[in-house]
Amino acid sequence: DVEVVSSKNKVDEIVLDPTNEFVVSFTFTSLQDEEPYLSDLKLWLQTHYMKNTHDPAPASRVSEKPKPKLWFEDKERHKNARRSAKSLSEFVRVNKSRGKSRFLVASVPNKDNPGASIYLYEDGELPAARGEAAITGYRVEYRRVVQEDWTAVNVNSKQESFPVTGLRANTEYQFRYAAVSKPGLSVSSDRSETVKTSCPTSPPGKPVTLKVEPRAVTLSWEAPAVTGEGVTIREYRVEYKEDTGDTSPEEKGKWQEQRTKEKAESCSIEGLKPGTSYVLRVSAVCAGGAVSDPSEAVSVSTLGAESTSLAHVYLKKSTLIGDQEPSVYALPLEKVMRGSSSSCLKYRLGAESSCTHRKVIMVMGATGSGKTTLINGMINYILGVQWEDNFRFKLIHKVTNRSQAESQTSEVTIYEVNYRQGFKIPYSLTIIDTPGFGDVRGIAQDRLIIKQIREFFSTPGDIDEIDAVCVVVQASLARLTPAQKYVSDSVLSIFGKDIKDNIQVLVTFADGQTPPVLEAIKTADVPCAKDAKGTPIHFKFNNSTLYASNAGADHGSSSFDAMFWKMGAMSMKAFFESLFSLESRSLTLTKEVLRERKELEAAVEGLRPQIRAGLTKLEELRKTKKILEQHKDEMEANKDFQYEVDVTVPVQEDISGTGNHIMNCRQCHYTCQYPCAISNWDDLRGCAAIDSNTEYCNACHGKSFWKAHFNPKYKWRYETRREKRTFGELKEKYEKASGEILSTKNVVEKLSQEYAAVEEILLELIDKSSYSLQRLQKITLKPNPLYTPEYVDLLIMSEQRELKPGYQERIKSLNEVREVANIIRKIANKEPLLPEE
Repeated sequence: DVEVVSSKNKVDEIVLDPTNEFVVSFTFTSLQDEEPYLSDLKLWLQTHYMKNTHDPAPASRVSEKPKPKLWFEDKERHKNARRSAKSLSEFVRVNKSRGKSRFLVASVPNKDNPGASIYLYEDGELPAARGEAAITGYRVEYRRVVQEDWTAVNVNSKQESFPVTGLRANTEYQFRYAAVSKPGLSVSSDRSETVKTSCPTSPPGKPVTLKVEPRAVTLSWEAPAVTGEGVTIREYRVEYKEDTGDTSPEEKGKWQEQRTKEKAESCSIEGLKPGTSYVLRVSAVCAGGAVSDPSEAVSVSTLGAESTSLAHVYLKKSTLIGDQEPSVYALPLEKVMRGSSSSCLKYRLGAESSCTHRKVIMVMGATGSGKTTLINGMINYILGVQWEDNFRFKLIHKVTNRSQAESQTSEVTIYEVNYRQGFKIPYSLTIIDTPGFGDVRGIAQDRLIIKQIREFFSTPGDIDEIDAVCVVVQASLARLTPAQKYVSDSVLSIFGKDIKDNIQVLVTFADGQTPPVLEAIKTADVPCAKDAKGTPIHFKFNNSTLYASNAGADHGSSSFDAMFWKMGAMSMKAFFESLFSLESRSLTLTKEVLRERKELEAAVEGLRPQIRAGLTKLEELRKTKKILEQHKDEMEANKDFQYEVDVTVPVQEDISGTGNHIMNCRQCHYTCQYPCAISNWDDLRGCAAIDSNTEYCNACHGKSFWKAHFNPKYKWRYETRREKRTFGELKEKYEKASGEILSTKNVVEKLSQEYAAVEEILLELIDKSSYSLQRLQKITLKPNPLYTPEYVDLLIMSEQRELKPGYQERIKSLNEVREVANIIRKIANKEPLLPEE
């Protein structure tokens, strides 16, 4: 790498070579000086010669001549030469790969610098006398003490101080530097002493205890008083350990920690031991991961398990309903009286609180989804029941004789849980529990549920806003069957579109894996809140351990159950924290959806008998025309004759055992609304079939005033019967009605007018139904599945395939529903409901 050049001419040739931008030469400057060894040899020869020639004078002169001192005999010059040689060697090592310089060892006499020097030639010329002029900058290198590699930063000026940025806070570093000159880098300096960077912030303030419970402590603290420039606090780290009084170094590794996950100067530490002293401290965690020094520690002792635990307070007021291990208690609920017409129930837990926050959730799901157990799990979490406790609570406890195929909840029930100090949630909670959809009682039961929900939402002073609609689904559903999709769509078709982001999926019977039901929900396009990846926002629960034994007889099983309990508590915490951040939604649009559905179904229910009557009247008209044509001669001769036709006849059908209300028209012998939400005559003007503006009925063909209606224990059912008639009776009927003598042609015209009257009633109902359909399409979150004939066909096929108990009655109901769905589709498609005359 270093070329040795023996002549001055060769040096000049290399230096003046235009391809060599820089030449660095280790130059001996004193090799031309007299060599002592040669001088001594010459002297010895001269002395020896003089002895032989007996000429003492020359010998005397030689002996008197002083010996010159050589440059390398001077310790300082010798030391400088060695230092220069070493520097050049390091310089060559550092810069040989740069290709800008050529390196030499040469001899050039220079009495001003005896010994050896390093020469730098730039473009064939020597630089200024001192080398500092060639320095263009510096390269600063640094590394963490625990690292081997160095990180370099170039300083493009001759300044002799430079700030190094981007270092980690509270970390030990070493530094070194090298000079940057035109030909290359100098050898790096020695490493600096270890330097420790400061923390990004000062320590947070000493924690203050806000709340102490048997198994939890809530702390708050002041933010750091000093924050570095450009430093952002991302979250806090709360460290805690049992206070044993031991301050040995070994104790440092026993700290446990919990992150706040946001810049919040408060935190609740759960899972602590009752009656135990703890030491807690807080550190600020900044963007990039830098951590401040911990705050001053605080010592806190948790309460004893039996002292003031809220769960134990409620235990003393509750009623034992299950003497197993653990014991099960029914909470002391206060029944809230509602109007006599209301089919909903309301209960209150605890006195009304001054807590300003209240969250309202509606819990919905299919029969068997685990909805009731989930709600009971919620109340156990809220009251702070722990796995180790020997008791559990039930908010919902109903003794029924129903099978698991039937919903254990029979009516919409409101549970008002009022906040109390010690709750695991910082707000009051209202839970609206709905009966399970899709049980073996079929479509009629589902309609009853929707009616109850509509009544509840329509009751003044009840609920005007809702925070979450919680749809409970089983984790294992890899795909939705027609029946399951019907349940899902039935639930969501109740709500307005503005509720979508407040629909939360609660997954029951879940384990640690991704629930298969999420993919089924995505495939079925169920409207709900979703994350950035399109996955439904969901919370997983496994309530199998809620009432499981914790006696510990089987240690392995008990540990497994305890793990599921802890997972459930974490899920509950995540759900209620998410609920707190959800924006409340007005129920105005949802109430409009329910009202439009009610009016549409009332109108379509009125269309069904009108269509049958119209078809029968059309058939009667055709047959009568045909018969009159056949008996044309007899009519012209004024002879009477007899014929048979099919007619629609109203028949009373007893409904006293159904528990349903009804509204019939006295004048039209017509059932205008069944089932009807109104139980007494004075309130019939509020029935869905009565126009709220005119107070006339929209269903019966006479458009009777509401007072012409009543609430009997029967409904009108229309049957088709074959009757014998005579032309004379027919003619007399129309002549009596018109008050004039009619010809045969006039009789046929009267028949056509009857048919037109039926059509006119139909058209009015069709217009009203069409408006409701269009309005529902704009505002509803999901179309009612029972408005689609193909959907109903799938449900019928499912019933025929599964043959579950009661399937025949359900198929009968579904066939009636299909008739309604077919009418709705024709209305939506603007198809005629009756054939042309």
